[in-house]
Amino acid sequence: MAKPRVHNEWFRDISLGNRKSCPTCKAKLFGQPIISWGEYANAKWYTVKHFCSQCAQEQCIVPLIEHVKPCGCGIDLNWKGGGRLPACLPHHITADGVPEYSG
Repeated sequence: MAKPRVHNEWFRDISLGNRKSCPTCKAKLFGQPIISWGEYANAKWYTVKHFCSQCAQEQCIVPLIEHVKPCGCGIDLNWKGGGRLPACLPHHITADGVPEYSG
């Protein structure tokens, strides 16, 4: 049996010039970070999307689940620098499209 494929997705928090609202959904942040979803290529960060904890479900998790279903892969979500993911992001999405949040 073939080993299941697992994609790694990377996230980090950013300031975007000390913004007070999310650049995607325009919600007030009240001190919450803006999250940057990106990928590493040739030791350089390339941003896929910016979002906040309020729009994480529609801007990040739903597109990843939509990718998983036809691909049949799993997805590991990683925080740049090895820190903990925010509570709004799951640590893994199974090949069945089920997000798994850390306890």
